[in-house]
Amino acid sequence: MEQKYKNLVIYYSLTGTTKLLAEKIAEILTCDTEEIIELKERKGILGFLKSSFEAAKEKLTKIKPLQTNIEKYEHIIICSPVWAMNIPPAIRTFVKNYCQKFNSVSFFCTLGGFGNKRFFSKLESLCNKKPFTCASFTKRDIDSGKYVEILKNISKIFV
Repeated sequence: MEQKYKNLVIYYSLTGTTKLLAEKIAEILTCDTEEIIELKERKGILGFLKSSFEAAKEKLTKIKPLQTNIEKYEHIIICSPVWAMNIPPAIRTFVKNYCQKFNSVSFFCTLGGFGNKRFFSKLESLCNKKPFTCASFTKRDIDSGKYVEILKNISKIFV
């Protein structure tokens, strides 16, 4: 029988903000990470507008296959930005492709200001699993480092 590992942090980050969050979670929990790589370019103002539209319309996209066998993990921690109060296409595609392999999940997001409740609700519905925990952070939280203490407190429930 294959060994099960506790936590895996899966993340998608266009600007690097969510990547910082995901890497800090993995550092605090001493666990593995995997980045979702989208095969579509989203740079510039047109990319921003198109990205917001696609998130609002619940579109899927093409992503690279995962390098990690997520079935080896007891718990999947999904880190995502919030786009137009919705799930980005890369996260939506990942969840659609892999949710049947999730044992349990937690959701962490980065956002400009609001939309986290709607985002968490939609992600829960898409995963068809109630999350163990959820937390959201603004870019200001990440840039100021405020999120680190909050994550350290949250991490105590993962023991």
